[in-house]
Amino acid sequence: MVAILATGAAVAADPATYVPAEPQEARVESFASPKYPAEALARRQEGTVEVRGMVDPRSGRLRNVEYRPVEPDSAIFVESLASVVPRWRFRPPTKDCVPTDEVAVTPVAFLVNGKTPSVTPVPEPKVSSGNPPIYKPVKRVNPRWPTEMLRRNWTGTVYARLEIDNDGKVADLRTRVYSPDTADDELLEPFTRLAASALRKWEFIAVPPDFAGPRVACYDIRFHLTDSN
Repeated sequence: MVAILATGAAVAADPATYVPAEPQEARVESFASPKYPAEALARRQEGTVEVRGMVDPRSGRLRNVEYRPVEPDSAIFVESLASVVPRWRFRPPTKDCVPTDEVAVTPVAFLVNGKTPSVTPVPEPKVSSGNPPIYKPVKRVNPRWPTEMLRRNWTGTVYARLEIDNDGKVADLRTRVYSPDTADDELLEPFTRLAASALRKWEFIAVPPDFAGPRVACYDIRFHLTDSN
């Protein structure tokens, strides 16, 4: 994942993180913790609620949200959860590097540890334990911020699929762009164009001619604005 951050005219880039091309489940990236219901805390009641919904790839928010208590008496936690879930942000589930409409399921555990209550998403396996060497770029060019998008104060995410040849060059590149500001792909074209222009210059280590390909990697290019104050 490449996170592009800008403050006014200043642009900074975070290190890229490899995402496998295999189907990936949605994951919580920004979690607002709900309050522990006073009634449940008074009797030291614990429980788990599954939060289900589809991730809007434009905003990262859940839509068509459902709350399913894992235990019958865990319904007491639903109201508290419903008050904060609209503030959560997710990376959408992906297949072949592109967001899908697969339902995201996030179990949330309400626990009482000693005198301290806690509310956390149930841990899930990480997307990747690291960037395998054959997918780690040895040359990386960061995308430039489109000036027209800065003027509009628009943000967006470009989901990119890179197919890498045996010499380490980007042989094929496919992209899909999403933005909370518009669903018009033509208006978002500057994000796609500048992301693709940079990614085509990336280089990876060469592999033997008999390498069992294809070599495919996914990268999220996030154009985010930060508050200069």
